[in-house]
Amino acid sequence: MIKGMFYILIVVLIAQSCNYGKRNSNTVMEQFNKSVKSLDTTITNTIPEVVKISESNLVDTCSCQSTKQRHKSYKRLIFSNNLNGSESFTIDSIAKWKDKPERFQVKSLLLRDFDSLPAQLQIFENVVHVWILGTGLQKIKGLHIFPNLKILEAEGITLKLNSDAKWLTNIEVIRVNKTRIAGLKSFKLLPNLKELTLSFSGFDSFPDDFSSLACLSVFEMGAYTFGEVDLAQIDLLNKPCLKKITLQSWRKNMTGIPKGIANVNSITVSHPNLTNAEKKVLDTY
Repeated sequence: MIKGMFYILIVVLIAQSCNYGKRNSNTVMEQFNKSVKSLDTTITNTIPEVVKISESNLVDTCSCQSTKQRHKSYKRLIFSNNLNGSESFTIDSIAKWKDKPERFQVKSLLLRDFDSLPAQLQIFENVVHVWILGTGLQKIKGLHIFPNLKILEAEGITLKLNSDAKWLTNIEVIRVNKTRIAGLKSFKLLPNLKELTLSFSGFDSFPDDFSSLACLSVFEMGAYTFGEVDLAQIDLLNKPCLKKITLQSWRKNMTGIPKGIANVNSITVSHPNLTNAEKKVLDTY
């Protein structure tokens, strides 16, 4: 645009020179030099503003890659620890995959009624998605055998986590139903978590460092169960990735509202302990 302005200036001055050829040539050059100096000043004053705007936009941009774009439908295998089932897990059922290159195409496993995951399942080394179905809130062990695991879904289990669970650093999605999450003391163990969806589920103790979830885009706790949580300890500031929050409980195990709710596009908070003042704040969003 600046180069175009310069060319236009040249054309105008040439026209002036032709129309007023009898004028002194020094006068024309003086006009030209003044115009160029004025244009140079305009350019110099404009550049800092452009840089400043760009820097401001970068601060408010989410730098985390979208989970939806990366994780699509995968080839899935189903194994059951129920000896009476048609898909019962046996050593032979795994052995037949050992020498098949097709095992590298298996990226999703649905596992039923396991307490400890059989080590033989690690031959499916490219698994990124595990869905665990249980009854009676079994305590699940052995997820570390899947080094590329990114999506964890579960129903009817107790998910025992601790600071030694290094596989958690790769997890991007946790979706659980009727599941208890025990032993997680810090969200710092989940630096790449983008979605946390709990239905009729909850933490035995809600970690107090929610701010560590820098890439979180979806946060849903519906019919929160098992533990207690003070929502006032959750700060939503400086979270450009966060798009949706749903925090609900029918019990009296949830209190307060999060800080910085104005920074989220979609937010729902509903529980019996909401004060009138908190309800008025929520009504404005």
